[in-house]
Amino acid sequence: MCKSKKSTDVIIPSSSTPRSHTSKSTSTSSSSFINPSSSSSPSLTATTNFTSSTSSFSSKKSLPTLKETLPENPHIYDFPEICRATNNFLNKPFSSSSSSTSWRCKIRGKDVILFQRKLRRPIQSPELQRRLLTICKSHHSSLIKLLGAL
Repeated sequence: MCKSKKSTDVIIPSSSTPRSHTSKSTSTSSSSFINPSSSSSPSLTATTNFTSSTSSFSSKKSLPTLKETLPENPHIYDFPEICRATNNFLNKPFSSSSSSTSWRCKIRGKDVILFQRKLRRPIQSPELQRRLLTICKSHHSSLIKLLGAL
């Protein structure tokens, strides 16, 4: 496995004034975007995670802090933007399997494929941060490059 030329110190996001919120989705999922127009190397443009019927704590500082910890400053996509692109996930799926469903759509004017993967358990911020950091550090011709996250 190839290693990144950059070295990154992981900073765990902390909040001085956490706020509680409850997500409205019906399942725990992870969504990813691939740019199909890039034939030489597809690119992952976003990832999102949400949990059904659970409360969590976050702050407005969490996303910028998470973004700063990743080596290549990914774009941050919000969930309503993803919902608009997929018509609340009601559009006809591009493909579907037992572990994921994908939709072809446009996000910020780019033709992408969105992957929604089902997760067995909710992901907490530190675990999500570790996963995103691992994806960002992975460089291989068979791997998709992470360009964004939610």
